[in-house]
Amino acid sequence: MQNESVMNTRNLIQTIILLISTSFLPLRESRAQQGYIVEKIKHNYEILVEPQRSEIYSGEQTSITIDVHEFDTAGLKIQAFRAAVIISITGLVDGKVTPPSGSKIITDLIGIARLEYKAGDKDKEISVMATFIPEGSAIEYVDEATITVKPLEYEATLTVDGSITHTVRSSYSRKQSDGIERGNYSLEERSGASFYVPLKLDNSGDMPMLNQRWEYYRPLDINLTQFNASYMMQGYEYANSAGGFGHEATTIRIKKPLNRHIPEKGYLLKSNIILIIDKKTDKVVKIATGGFPVEFYWDETKKTTGRSWDPDGSRPINDFEHKTDDMSEIFTPGPVEDPVPDPTITSVSESLKTYLKELGTPLPANVEIPEDDSQKAEIPPDLLVEFGDGRTFFGGKGNKKVDNSEGSDINRKEMTFNWSVTRRKKPL
Repeated sequence: MQNESVMNTRNLIQTIILLISTSFLPLRESRAQQGYIVEKIKHNYEILVEPQRSEIYSGEQTSITIDVHEFDTAGLKIQAFRAAVIISITGLVDGKVTPPSGSKIITDLIGIARLEYKAGDKDKEISVMATFIPEGSAIEYVDEATITVKPLEYEATLTVDGSITHTVRSSYSRKQSDGIERGNYSLEERSGASFYVPLKLDNSGDMPMLNQRWEYYRPLDINLTQFNASYMMQGYEYANSAGGFGHEATTIRIKKPLNRHIPEKGYLLKSNIILIIDKKTDKVVKIATGGFPVEFYWDETKKTTGRSWDPDGSRPINDFEHKTDDMSEIFTPGPVEDPVPDPTITSVSESLKTYLKELGTPLPANVEIPEDDSQKAEIPPDLLVEFGDGRTFFGGKGNKKVDNSEGSDINRKEMTFNWSVTRRKKPL
């Protein structure tokens, strides 16, 4: 009996040791479709390779972001700053990736590292693989992304972005014979969008009287590369009457965008974007474009907390609402500055005189062409070329601030608009 008891005890100990040892073996779950491996012992890491554009044309450039992070026990993301990542590039023929394949790059303080890829004429598709091995671990976390390179089909590319920010702050305090009221209100509303548009030259024509040449480009596609919209309102109110009645409450409204898309895209693809070129300098001096819209719906939550009271006691206030708007919102980045006289066009009378002179039929000395002030051309300065060489790369920008603040109350809007064009001759 004693020997049997000892044997049973040994068996029990061995079973416990086996359970403990197997409990701490690395447990891995391969998720090849998402490109990473999850370690379930001490850490739960993730690495993501995210090209800014997964489809580009020969000669173009795009950024690639490497994002390394882990998750805490509650599932919240923690950026893995200063993480070492190995880069591997395949499919590269005559393009260039910086840093090159085989490099070890270190993520920044928010767990992000960046690569730059310029496509060559012979590149078809490249693969960018990033590998992260946590310190003290043998587990590899891997993600991979591909970038497809298309042959050049267009003569220009257009990038457009714009934003609007609306900020409101106010407060009040009133004493009356039967009580007191006070409160405050804040609103922060933002919208922003960026577009990438490859263009194909449809036709061009001279405008002799203006000494200009106009090039008409048709969009081959309209890509919404970035969009953000947010709305947050917070209000507080307090009221107490001499009779012992009153309340105080805080209300928070938060809106987030849903179902963002470009409405009537097919119609926009049939429109023209015009580059206006000064014939004397052969440089682009301005662009004619109406901008591109983004349509979306607001998803809103509203929460009110606080309490109300009367001579019999107090009661809590706790209301919650959630809804999605039936009516859509549209944000369209476009020129924001007030129109100014168009510096690329002289007066109507001077333009006509120059045109007739070039035709060899100048006006008689005693004949004058009256100038009509209503015919003077104006243009938002955002659409004028402000930087670049005017031939292969150029663009413009605008910024407008509207301040309707009064006293300590703040009511401000700030709007921005930026555009740039890369223009080149189509290869034969």
